[in-house]
Amino acid sequence: MRFMERFADDTLMALLDMTVQLCTREETRVRMPIAGRTQIQGILHGGASAALAETAASLAAYQHAMELSTSDGVTRIPVGTELTINHVRPGTGEWVEAVAKSVHCGRTRTVHQVRISNEDGRLISTALVANQLVTR
Repeated sequence: MRFMERFADDTLMALLDMTVQLCTREETRVRMPIAGRTQIQGILHGGASAALAETAASLAAYQHAMELSTSDGVTRIPVGTELTINHVRPGTGEWVEAVAKSVHCGRTRTVHQVRISNEDGRLISTALVANQLVTR
């Protein structure tokens, strides 16, 4: 996870106070506080949930891109191409955690399923995130 030190400053991750708990291409976990990221009704804002889901999936895709680059010498970066998110219950509590799990990791595209739960383990949202791996 050392690469995170390079990207964390002056990003949406920093603004929303997201912290990476685990980062591999197969599974990535990112936490975020709920306070300050709510709708006027006091529940977690859907846009904050979407940002959290895309962040977790993109970090996993980045790990995969780094592994590919190591094996073939071609530098790739993930660029988000699709995000579908379903909110199944209001986000309440102290924090939420997104767990992105690999569905497909290919040479040019990745797809990750993301589950967002609160600290009690209650499912808040589920998302599917696709990233295109582009060469630099």
